[in-house]
Amino acid sequence: MLSSSAKRFSSKVLLFNASPRTKNNTMRLIKAAKEGAESVGADVEIVNLFQLKFKGCNSCLMCKKDKAPPKCYQRDDLSKYLDKVLDCTGFAIGSPVYMGNLSSSFFQLYERLTYSNMRYEHGPRFLKLTKKINTGLLLSMGAGQNTFDQNYIKN
Repeated sequence: MLSSSAKRFSSKVLLFNASPRTKNNTMRLIKAAKEGAESVGADVEIVNLFQLKFKGCNSCLMCKKDKAPPKCYQRDDLSKYLDKVLDCTGFAIGSPVYMGNLSSSFFQLYERLTYSNMRYEHGPRFLKLTKKINTGLLLSMGAGQNTFDQNYIKN
């Protein structure tokens, strides 16, 4: 049972799964993050990106118009989750590491999240966001210890 102060400060958290698999390493990390956030009273939603039909930024530049709000104007299955991110207190993206890089759906989400929330003009408010949103990355890789040590650890 949460105390009244914990309920008052409860939060909304989105966890994005950028893996095509929903039962392997990346999802294990996401489920652990979900359990941790829920243990302190957060309302958590998991979004499996590979079940959505969406694309990366199409460079329509609608988000760059003068006084445009921080949102992506491209409408598809991802749109409602991009809108939800702005109302969250935190979100994380889980991705497998494929050939030393993150998944393609990770990059499509990343483009849409970041590009629409930045201004071209530099200055004290380069970002359009008006509040802090806690973020995290959950990365998994199925390589064995020897492969990892030989290819990713610099001596």
